[in-house]
Amino acid sequence: VCPLLPRPYTAIVTDETGGYEVNGLDAGRYRACFQDYSGTYLDGCYAGAVAVGDATPIDLETAQQSTGKDVELEMAGSITGFVTDDNSNPLPSTYIEVYNRNATTQRWVRSTYRTYQSQEDGSYAVTGLATDDYRLCFSNTTGNGYLRQCYTGAADVDSGTNIPVVAGEVTTAAYVEIPDVVRETIRRIGYTEPGMRFDHESCAVLVSLKE
Repeated sequence: VCPLLPRPYTAIVTDETGGYEVNGLDAGRYRACFQDYSGTYLDGCYAGAVAVGDATPIDLETAQQSTGKDVELEMAGSITGFVTDDNSNPLPSTYIEVYNRNATTQRWVRSTYRTYQSQEDGSYAVTGLATDDYRLCFSNTTGNGYLRQCYTGAADVDSGTNIPVVAGEVTTAAYVEIPDVVRETIRRIGYTEPGMRFDHESCAVLVSLKE
C-alpha cells in the first residue's frame, strides 16, 4: 500500500484465503498493489491497473475502515528451456536475463526485477511474464570460460531472437526427446533384459502432444 506518492509505505502478505488487512494507516489517499512472488500471476493494482501510478486512489479518513477492495490477478506467462554446452551437457548456475522492448525508446531493456537461474539439470523457468515479445540472455557463473550469449546463439540482446509469450501460457525454448527420456527412466528402474518381457530397448513409447 502506497500513499499518493509512488513510494513503498507498508507491505503485508495475504492469508490462506487470499484475504488481507492493512492496519495503522493515517488519514490520506492511498493506492494498493499486489505482487505474486511465485510468478504464477501478474502483478496488479486495485481496480485493474497495472502500475501504481495508474491505480485508483483509496481515500481514508481518520479511523475509517475501507472494505471490499478486492483484486483479481491474471495468470502470467512463462518461458522454459535448458542451458547446455556444445556436448549437450547441462550447465547449472547460469543466470537468465529477461528483456522486452521499451515502447518509447524501442530499445531492449531488462523487463523484470526477478532473478532466474538454471538448475542442476540445466533447466530454467522464467515466470511472471505479461503478453509480449521477450529476449533472453545467459551468463554462466561457474568460471569455466563460457561466454555470455543470447537466445539463439546471439552475441547481444539486440541481435537476439524474439520469444513471443501469451499470459497464462507456457512457452518452451527447448525440444525434449520424450521417448529417450522414457527409455532412460525405464533403464534406471532396472528393466534392462529382454527376458523380463519388458525392457527399455524393446518397449514401444507412444507420444501424443496437443499444441
